[in-house]
This record gives sequence, structure tokens and C-alpha cells, in this order.
Amino acid sequence: MLAQALKCLNAMLDELGITGEIAIYGGAVMCLALNARGSTHDINAIFHPKTDVAHAARLVGEELGLPEDWLNDGVKGFMSANEDLVFFDQQ
Repeated sequence: MLAQALKCLNAMLDELGITGEIAIYGGAVMCLALNARGSTHDINAIFHPKTDVAHAARLVGEELGLPEDWLNDGVKGFMSANEDLVFFDQQ
């Protein structure tokens, strides 16, 4: 369902003429990129432009019957203020 929601979000952003960027964190990464588990209830992400992507996500959520916070930026509280980034499996 997550992949479908993101594809619909991409289509919605395109329809609205918005170029957005989304960085996905947490359990959704484990599901989408690593197939490490079956599901998660939401997607924790940082996205830009915040207001436009959030609006498109709400429209997609309504269309697919997803919770209002299916795409949320709650992870921002755990991000480094220095924008330090450590890539997975790179040493």
C-alpha cells in the first residue's frame, strides 16, 4: 500500500504542477527498500515544499482512505541540526 500511495502522491504533485522532494525514514524504509517487514502504518519523511506536498498527501489520503497523517514529518525532531548524514552500509 505504501508504494501505491507514493505513486499516487507523485501523480498528484505532477497534476498540481509541483516538483517535490521526499526523504523517507524509519519503518517505511525497512518496508520499501529492504523488504525487512510487511507493513507500517505511516511514512515518516522530510519533504519540500512542505505545504504543497502536505496538501497533495492529504488529497491522496482521502482518495485512498488513508489516515490523515499517513505521510508525516514527525521525524524532523530527530534530525541533526548540522545535517550530518550517514549512509546505510557504507563504512
